[in-house]
Amino acid sequence: MYPIHEMIKLVDGYGIFSIPADVDDATLPEISSELCAFIVQHNVPGLTFDLSNLHSVDRALWSALIRMILATGSLGVAVNTTGICAGIASTLALLGSDPTNIQAFGTLDRCMTDLKNRSKNHRASL
Repeated sequence: MYPIHEMIKLVDGYGIFSIPADVDDATLPEISSELCAFIVQHNVPGLTFDLSNLHSVDRALWSALIRMILATGSLGVAVNTTGICAGIASTLALLGSDPTNIQAFGTLDRCMTDLKNRSKNHRASL
């Protein structure tokens, strides 16, 4: 199994979650459960899913990743992604995946700026 504390790094309180290269859709539900518990335990206001370790995905893996990202967001946490390579992007286009259900950025810096801005705006609206 994948130890959650080895897959997530906290930077200024925000999380960067690196998806392992050898992950499969069967293990993602357990990872998702542990990730959600970590987020609640550490009061993480925003999380970037770093997909740069993945070089390919199929429909089942992408669906499981989307479910994990949406589950995290349902905790009230700002979420985004980075590291989507050209091969995955073209596969997603072939699968007919809707890219509007997740925020994607080209760099971790842009991801962190997005998370900080969205969580700041969320706190200001409370």
